[in-house]
Amino acid sequence: MSTELHERLQQLLGLDRKDLLGLWLELFGKPAHRGLRREMLVPILAYRMQEKVLGGLKPSTCKRLRRLAEEFAASSKPLAAPSLRMRAGSRV
Repeated sequence: MSTELHERLQQLLGLDRKDLLGLWLELFGKPAHRGLRREMLVPILAYRMQEKVLGGLKPSTCKRLRRLAEEFAASSKPLAAPSLRMRAGSRV
């Protein structure tokens, strides 16, 4: 992780709500939901900052999440947890 990113992430903890909301507007291009508490703003902003510098999720992961969301929206019953298959040599 770059030193600049690390420093910006550390600064998040000291920002007040007004500054966090301003940063949200800068990073997302739209205002945050009024009911979003500070405890949620900080990790979401931290993820977005990292995403912009380091890149986001792989396209295959986005596609899988989209498909799961569509299945969830179309179903009235809870979905079964997907099975995770570990590749040889993976570490936990």
